[in-house]
Amino acid sequence: MIKKIILLAFLFSSVFALDTITYQGEKLQTNGDYASGRILKVSLTDGLGNPLQSFNGAINTHDADVHHSFINNYFHQHTATETTFAADAPAGSTQITLTSATGFAVGDFVHIQDGVSETVHPKITVLVGTLATLDRPLDNGYLIGDTITKAVISMDVSGTLSSPQSFKAYPPSTEIWHIESLTLEMTHTTAGDNGLFGNLTALTNGIVIRLYNGSTGLYKTLTNWKSNSDIVVDIGNITYSTRSGGGGDYGTNSIGNFKDNTGSVVFVNGTQGDYLEILVQDNLTALNSFRAKVQGHIEGY
Repeated sequence: MIKKIILLAFLFSSVFALDTITYQGEKLQTNGDYASGRILKVSLTDGLGNPLQSFNGAINTHDADVHHSFINNYFHQHTATETTFAADAPAGSTQITLTSATGFAVGDFVHIQDGVSETVHPKITVLVGTLATLDRPLDNGYLIGDTITKAVISMDVSGTLSSPQSFKAYPPSTEIWHIESLTLEMTHTTAGDNGLFGNLTALTNGIVIRLYNGSTGLYKTLTNWKSNSDIVVDIGNITYSTRSGGGGDYGTNSIGNFKDNTGSVVFVNGTQGDYLEILVQDNLTALNSFRAKVQGHIEGY
């Protein structure tokens, strides 16, 4: 309480240009020199009582590492190709047994879920009968009957205004996401520039990015990209990769930080069914690939 009184007194004296104030018979000086009164010395400390020091008069601060459960998820599309586990697969498994392999092939990504899910979609590298080898160990364990769905993460597909292709990024029903950045990558056979989309002629309908609010049932459109220059306007940067030694692919790449660009994050509440969505409304099949990720952290972690 005493500290608050003294601080308020100093603020009062500063506003009204007073040279000194008196507290409990002691003269505390705000202007002048030591000869005319006593100068109150104030030190700032952190939560542990350590003094905050300065560099050339500036307080030395740093961003604390307060979040430790990060999000790094592709926009993806679930297909109608679905099966279940024919045998239990404990955490760490690199092989899974499918009830049916119909519709699955080497190179496919799979979405595996039963309450928990694999946040990075495993890829099938070998498929012999119904035994699928994955490109990484499973993070979680799964039981007979749990669902396996073929997923698509590359958005080089064909959509229209009336029948767009939808790719989503969404949290589990127990999580709330704070999305801070979006990254994207396109690969193509010829060079790109700002007047194109990747290396394609500027799109007619565009690539819509929008947020669905599960509580209200309403969408909020964040942007609609028809050319690389639209990406630049939103994100602020774009790079064009050249082919290495005349081989490989050209690329169009960008990363945007919502927090830096807008001062806010995108709030996606899985407990009410929120999700982020990309709508492909044109034919992008001439691209070699088109992928996008959201990055951020889980609320409270």
